[in-house]
Amino acid sequence: MMSLCFLSAAISYWFIWKKKRKYAIIMFVVTTLLIILVAKYHIVDEINLQF
Repeated sequence: MMSLCFLSAAISYWFIWKKKRKYAIIMFVVTTLLIILVAKYHIVDEINLQF
């Protein structure tokens, strides 16, 4: 699931490299939303530590 965040960031950087600013900004927003969604999903998991 985290690979989607890295892939979308890489696509965003590729658009920056190709000087396609509109698509780069769109992909940056998509990347940010993906990171927020993945973080919300994983942050609420319980950590079962037993000592």
